[in-house]
Amino acid sequence: MDDSYVNRNQIDYGPLKLSSVAGIARDEQGTAVPSVRILLFTEKEHKMIASITTDKNGMFSFGNIPHGRYRLVAKSAFCPANVPIEVGYFGKKQLNLRMIAGAIDTCSYGTLKN
Repeated sequence: MDDSYVNRNQIDYGPLKLSSVAGIARDEQGTAVPSVRILLFTEKEHKMIASITTDKNGMFSFGNIPHGRYRLVAKSAFCPANVPIEVGYFGKKQLNLRMIAGAIDTCSYGTLKN
């Protein structure tokens, strides 16, 4: 699996507002998905600035990410997720990645959980 930028979003929503870039990857049944490659790119240039892999419980957490807008890309055997995020002072929220098998009108996506 390469570390290239990918965006298969049908609609570009967001950005999701976070204080820190951390969360969990789950499949459609709510089961944690381990070994998802999480890549963080700059919003405009799509330059990769950090990467990590989810642990056995589907959890991930980046260290100190400067405030600003980014694209979080999640790659695995599922359809890749491309989640627009903004890092700032927004309170403690967790990023939930819903990993979905690719289909005509659906792909993986992200939501927030307080």
